Amino acid sequence: MSYYILAEKNERFGWTIQFGDKDKETVNAERDDYVSNGIKRKNLKVITAKSARKSDCDAAVASLNAKEA
Repeated sequence: MSYYILAEKNERFGWTIQFGDKDKETVNAERDDYVSNGIKRKNLKVITAKSARKSDCDAAVASLNAKEA
């Protein structure tokens, strides 16, 4: 089962996990809340992990960071 992650780009640390849920619409709503609170949309991404396990979530973010290195 997929797990959806809201990642935010941080100048110092790269992409970091801000929020996660099994429901993509919940994560999209959280992203919209971030945008309405002043976070630039270009600094937010919804990505998918294999599961909610920390190792899977960390691997998904590491992959995102590797693509931008």
